[in-house]
Amino acid sequence: MSMAVKLGAHRRALSMARQNTLAACLNYGQAAAVRLTQEARRARGWTDRTQQARQGLQGSASAASGRIRVELEQSAPHGVYLETVRFRHKGRLGVLFPTLRRCAPQIVTGWAQAARRGA
Repeated sequence: MSMAVKLGAHRRALSMARQNTLAACLNYGQAAAVRLTQEARRARGWTDRTQQARQGLQGSASAASGRIRVELEQSAPHGVYLETVRFRHKGRLGVLFPTLRRCAPQIVTGWAQAARRGA
C-alpha cells in the first residue's frame, strides 16, 4: 500500500513564512539602525565643532542571502582618530563600540520578537 503526499502547499506556506520573517527582521533592523544612529549622536564623548563627525555617524541595515546585517559607521575623515586605541585619544572618544554595547541587549530582544511576529 502506498500513500501519496503532496507537499506543494506546505512548501509554499513555509516559503511565505520565511519571506515574512525576513521582511519583519529587515524592518526591525532598519529601525534598530536609526536607533543606533540617534544614540551614537546623542551620547558622543567629544565636542562637535564642525558637525562633520556627528553627521558622519550613520546606521544602516541590509539583507543578503537570508541574513540581516545592521551596521553603525563613522564616515568622517577624522573618525578613525576618535575611535582607534592606537592614536592620541586612546579610544576614549570612541562612540561606536560603547553605543553597540549599550544598545545590543534591547536590539536582540526586539529582534526575537520581530522574528516571532513575522513567522
